[in-house]
Amino acid sequence: MESPRDGAPENPFDDPEFREFAEQMGIVHKPGMAQELMNELAPLLAAEGVDLDAPEGLEDLTEEDLNAALDAATERYNMELHTPTGEDRLAAFEVLNSCAEAIGRGDSGLAGLIIATLHPEGFEPWPAISHVIGVGLGKLDEWGRNADLRKAFTAAKLPHWDWRGTKAAKDVLRTARKGAAFDDLHRLTVTYRGLGLLYGTMLAYSGVIGGAARMWKVDVPGALAELDVPRSPDVRGAIEWLERDHELAEELEDWFVSTYTRLAQNNPGIEDEDLPPLELADLGENLTLAEDITQIFASARGNGINPYTPEGASQILDIVTDMLADANDDDDPEAADSLRDNAHSIRETMTTYAFFRMSYGQNVEAWQSVLDRAEAVRTIGDYELEALESLPFPDDDELRAALATLPIVTAVPELIEWAADAPKGTRNGGLRRVDIEPVAKMLGLDIVGQAKVPRVWQQDHEDQTRYVHSMTEASELNAWIRALDMMDIVTFDGVGFYPASQAMVWEHPEAVSTEELEGFVGAFLTVFLLGPLDSAGNIRKHRYTVNLISILSEVLEFEPMLREFPDGASYGSMLPGRFGIDILEKLGFLTQYPADLENDSRRVLVSGNTMYGAIGPEEIEIPAALQRTIAGVLMVVLNHLRE
Repeated sequence: MESPRDGAPENPFDDPEFREFAEQMGIVHKPGMAQELMNELAPLLAAEGVDLDAPEGLEDLTEEDLNAALDAATERYNMELHTPTGEDRLAAFEVLNSCAEAIGRGDSGLAGLIIATLHPEGFEPWPAISHVIGVGLGKLDEWGRNADLRKAFTAAKLPHWDWRGTKAAKDVLRTARKGAAFDDLHRLTVTYRGLGLLYGTMLAYSGVIGGAARMWKVDVPGALAELDVPRSPDVRGAIEWLERDHELAEELEDWFVSTYTRLAQNNPGIEDEDLPPLELADLGENLTLAEDITQIFASARGNGINPYTPEGASQILDIVTDMLADANDDDDPEAADSLRDNAHSIRETMTTYAFFRMSYGQNVEAWQSVLDRAEAVRTIGDYELEALESLPFPDDDELRAALATLPIVTAVPELIEWAADAPKGTRNGGLRRVDIEPVAKMLGLDIVGQAKVPRVWQQDHEDQTRYVHSMTEASELNAWIRALDMMDIVTFDGVGFYPASQAMVWEHPEAVSTEELEGFVGAFLTVFLLGPLDSAGNIRKHRYTVNLISILSEVLEFEPMLREFPDGASYGSMLPGRFGIDILEKLGFLTQYPADLENDSRRVLVSGNTMYGAIGPEEIEIPAALQRTIAGVLMVVLNHLRE
């Protein structure tokens, strides 16, 4: 093998000769977590004579030599991993002490919840699993070497637990009586794995403290005080919340069971699918609804969320949405499925929780909003993409023809020519009032910018001109200029407008690729639907956006959006959305057909001298070639609204 100085890869696993040698030894390189572990083991392996930075020196190693070095390095690594200091050490002790107190009161369920709350890496204020195992084994060794506490080991009683945890606890007690449990960490880990050893350590620790309490004829807190075991106020506070959550969760579970029992009794012939949407999450054989909600709440508080409020419950659902998005971006199918399953389990549990909160009859509207939010959460990607498949799939020529004839595309060359003279703009990058009319005419629109805008009742009803104070009041103009900037066609430098890097290509739209055409049209529709954003990026015209999305979703029969906006059928009250539909018709995105008002009982809105007839999905037609493009934009806008 050539040395690193001769140009060999810095990572030995990138060296094909070393990789072949390692594979022969039964070692297969896996990127990501495995690589991180190897990086952490590298200095420990070097201490055993295996230098990963010098693979040429490994040629004479035998399989036995390499395995022995790996075993020694792994054992040292585990020792360091299980030796916390400072606050981490205090936190680990508090977890074990609280479990011992819970078991001493006969509440082994709470002890199980405390342990189930832990994560491998730990999160504020909870310790890592390895830290709890390490301090527990170390303290048991210390007590095992103390002749005065030998009777505590003899008097130790283990609560009823699953056989794996009980078996690990007995092994830990047997080894700790010799003061050798921590030194035997490697064997214990290999035998019982991390989770089994965690439960075994907790049970053994609780058993010895319980034995000491009986020996001294005191309760468990008294024994802990006598043993002078370290405590952590921060973790104690978190556990007190966990106890409160545990009580609430048990009440929730009782309510859930009684609700369905009552429904079944009152409706003997009722089928499962006819029951109200009280969804009990698929929690696996080892978790109850109470345990699941308690874990969710503990994790929420670790993220600074108060799950007892509607706002906090909605934030948990925001995290679920992020989990689903991450699942769709994950290249590992198994990891993506696991993340997706976890997200839906949380969503279903939060749905039940929202119903439970509403049953109190307090703050019902706020909890109804949480319920609506939970019902709206779906797999971003799979669910919407499946719905997209139901829409017409145009070939490239059909899509290109539909996009290329839109006024926002055909008018681009004229706008580029206008920008070549570097016309000035407003401070926020908008058109000056004097430029609004000529730019609007490029799109075939009659819009005039002026300082004094007449009221609706002041305007001649035959005058179809729209008067605005600024470009932001003309949402289609605002969307067009912003989309041109987003696609680097025309830009604003703080003073005036100029042709940008893609202007030369767009001077001839027929030369632009279908993909870029669709991207530009998508950018326009996104900005048009959202409307102008405020300085914080929030939607100013939320009602306008929701109204318009609701109507388009009905027209497309696009199920994901209909679930998000279930009240979208009340078109008669949707003046803002109707106005947007009129604009989209002028820009060639759809066609409206006159409603049969004489035979239609739906409401008719009257504003000044202009009558807006009721409108429904059967009176709007979107070209088949554009339906998937518009639906895709609705998905983008939906995700923005979710955020």
